[in-house]
Amino acid sequence: MQVFKKILVSAVCLLAFCDAKAQLKVDTSRTVENMVSRVLMGKGVQIGNIRMKGGRAGIGYFQVASNVIGMRSGLLLSTGKVHDAVGPNNVPGRSGVVTTAQTIKNKEIGDPDLNRLCGSRTLDVMVLEFDFIPQHNKVSFRYCFGSEEYREYVGSRFNDVFGFFIEGADLPKQNLAVIPGTDEPVAVNNVNHKKFRRIYLNNDYFVDPKTVTASSQTGNGIFHKTKMSLNDDARLVDERERRKLDQDLVTHFQYDGFTKVLTAECRVTPNKKYHLKLAIGDVGDYALDSGVFLEAGSFSSEADPALPHYKELVQKTETLAPIGEKDDMPLAAGNKADVEMDLPVKELNIFRTTNVHFATDSYEIPDTAKTMLDRLAAHLLRNKTLVGRLYGHTDNVGGKDYNQTLSENRALSVIKYLASKGIPEARLTYAGHNFAEPIADNDKVQGRWYNRRVEITLIDAGIQALR
Repeated sequence: MQVFKKILVSAVCLLAFCDAKAQLKVDTSRTVENMVSRVLMGKGVQIGNIRMKGGRAGIGYFQVASNVIGMRSGLLLSTGKVHDAVGPNNVPGRSGVVTTAQTIKNKEIGDPDLNRLCGSRTLDVMVLEFDFIPQHNKVSFRYCFGSEEYREYVGSRFNDVFGFFIEGADLPKQNLAVIPGTDEPVAVNNVNHKKFRRIYLNNDYFVDPKTVTASSQTGNGIFHKTKMSLNDDARLVDERERRKLDQDLVTHFQYDGFTKVLTAECRVTPNKKYHLKLAIGDVGDYALDSGVFLEAGSFSSEADPALPHYKELVQKTETLAPIGEKDDMPLAAGNKADVEMDLPVKELNIFRTTNVHFATDSYEIPDTAKTMLDRLAAHLLRNKTLVGRLYGHTDNVGGKDYNQTLSENRALSVIKYLASKGIPEARLTYAGHNFAEPIADNDKVQGRWYNRRVEITLIDAGIQALR
């Protein structure tokens, strides 16, 4: 009896401690458009036609206090309620339902792409999709997958399924959620404690009572019962196994296992329209939650010289006629010029990219940049279909959180300046990237000057696909 009381007290203390430190925060109050355009979108892409299918409780903005899963914030899509992903991991099989009465009435509970991927029927589906136009020849984003189906349901036919389906231009539909170096889809059965262990994070310390002998339940007393939810099978807690786990992971997340952060990427043709569909669903039943975490600011397009036809694309770009002046500051050796260029109107695509640079620890626009911004404002007033995307950056002096705020304030200061010249703020959006994307050497004074910048990209919103 004394042993049981000690175990019970330690279990209660553990759960109280975990609840006090649970630092995963989930917000479902933001609009889907806000989460895509303000959170997910990074550099070099224009997004439109944002749509969602599924219960509103299955999608949300998340923040994590630690880097335990490899990302700090972004979007979460789940087969259950996203709030149920919040730790500590004190239930072996959390199960929620996001399918609404309306989706059942409209027979929208499944998804054909997911059905084909898993070879079965899907339920509790969450789908986020949008059109986009990339500026460069590659598009990518970072993600990780977590599930309550780890580890006891590895090998089951009814594992939850997810996919990132891209198509458009000359690209046939394909799934980008594959294990690096293979064409195998990322799934519970393909990434786990037995297969591709190098990209798996275990968070499971629950034990099936049928596998525990009577002698092991006595003696050291390492096993004890834990409270189950309605859909849970009976499970015991293995204290030794729990102590082996990353305690931040146990504290922050309810899911029993995760993939490490993976990158979904694809070769694309610049300035062409594509469609991306992010989908996740239960298979066969509504039990056991899974979720896909999409890193904030990671959906972006960049130039990749290693991809086919790169030289041809560069040559095509270089034939475009410049209309403005280069930045007044001389360029450091090895850096690309900040070129302002006008694309033919018939192309209806990205119009111009330029930079505004700032003094150390400041988001005040220097007088030397205002002439260029005045010309930019005049051009925007003449071309009503152009919209602007602004990206704030800093050098590496100071902490990341401080520089994140500084990078956002720099972008906002440029937006306010353009607004003072008559440009509606609704035509201007922004994102801050702190010091994560330097374009020059931060060990040099001139390099830090180049990195303290706001990049401005203008895109023609008159493109029919993005109206």
